[in-house]
Amino acid sequence: MYALDVACFERPFRFSRGTMRRFAEAKNARVIVAEERGALVGFVIVDVEASGEGRVGYVVTLDVDPGCRRRGIARGLMMEAETRARREGCDADAML
Repeated sequence: MYALDVACFERPFRFSRGTMRRFAEAKNARVIVAEERGALVGFVIVDVEASGEGRVGYVVTLDVDPGCRRRGIARGLMMEAETRARREGCDADAML
């Protein structure tokens, strides 16, 4: 995941290896991956947590391999992230 983040984002916008690990392994993290022929081509990390209004989910990062873009991978990842967040009680109006 870290290597894909490096390929997707320039230095000021990418996570360090340690930060990526902390986000992906956090208790509230939901990590969804997209693979093609056994290779990682994209992923999204969503943090789901309680708030004053119930539960909310927010996207920490969304990465798609530059060579695999414009094929609906990001859309599929976001649709799955929203579906899972709703299953966990997030209100679509509260998703950030």
